[in-house]
Amino acid sequence: MDKEFLKLFDRNIKRKFSYLASHNKQMTLQTFGHIVLIDSGLNSNMFNIVYCNEDGDQRSVKAAIDYFKSKKLPYAFWIGFENEPSWLEKELLALGLVTDETEWAMICNLNKQKPMLIHPDFDIRQVQDQTEMKNIISVINHIIPVDEHLAIQSFYEQSTAVLLSKDCSLTFFVGYESGKPISLSSLFCDQEMASIFDVIVLPEMRGKGLGKAMTLKAMLNAQEKGFNKCVLTATNDAKYLYQKLGFKDLKTMKVYHES
Repeated sequence: MDKEFLKLFDRNIKRKFSYLASHNKQMTLQTFGHIVLIDSGLNSNMFNIVYCNEDGDQRSVKAAIDYFKSKKLPYAFWIGFENEPSWLEKELLALGLVTDETEWAMICNLNKQKPMLIHPDFDIRQVQDQTEMKNIISVINHIIPVDEHLAIQSFYEQSTAVLLSKDCSLTFFVGYESGKPISLSSLFCDQEMASIFDVIVLPEMRGKGLGKAMTLKAMLNAQEKGFNKCVLTATNDAKYLYQKLGFKDLKTMKVYHES
């Protein structure tokens, strides 16, 4: 894949990271040199993110890390973007950060995708009201530690007005079995690209094709909006699922955090 496309991919992912925070007065976007910091003020590294824009310097990297340390908040430092400094990963390791998470950047052509039927009691709905917003929280809280539940609830309650607005760039889908919320996916679109996030299936419901169905729902929505390609980032465990849907590797990324 050519460098220009990878830059478009990077820009889309970074815009998604900052999208809800940029619309929320309770959250903060800051820069230290070329280091961008997203501070939700919440106890979850899902919403506190650091990344490098173009070339950075060691002092700025340390300043961003010290910022979160001073606030005693967990954070995720993403690396693998184009044009970030070659020394960045070595510097994060020197500062004591660790990684146990490799993310595969992947792309798929959206030609001729078709809806997937699971069974009559399962259906997928776009989130359009406050009750369905609560179902996002319910699904996510089933798979994360209890000490982050309040952060998840606060984040999505604070983001409800934005997510339910007509011109929102981020769309959520919830999968239901007999009316019970059991799965999730989301689609973020900017002017250049569509990207899929938040593909979640409750542990007891896995192995039934629901992750594939939730991903495909987001893909079809991107297709309806006029996109002919879709991207996402996948963990090693989820990569095979996306390959079956036609996704191919673009590059690898890593997520660093405090040990």
